[in-house]
Amino acid sequence: MRARSPFLYYWHPLPTLLLAGVLSAAYFGLTGTVWAVTGEFTRLIIA
Repeated sequence: MRARSPFLYYWHPLPTLLLAGVLSAAYFGLTGTVWAVTGEFTRLIIA
C-alpha cells in the first residue's frame, strides 16, 4: 500500500504559519532577499 501525500491532508493553521515564518526568516538570513510567492512582492525596491 502506498503512503498518501502530506499535501492531501488538512494542515492546522497555526503550526503551518509558524513553520512558514521560520522558513521565510531563514531564507532571508541566508540570501538577504525576501521570499515572495507572487510577482508583486518580487518588485520591492531596496534603497
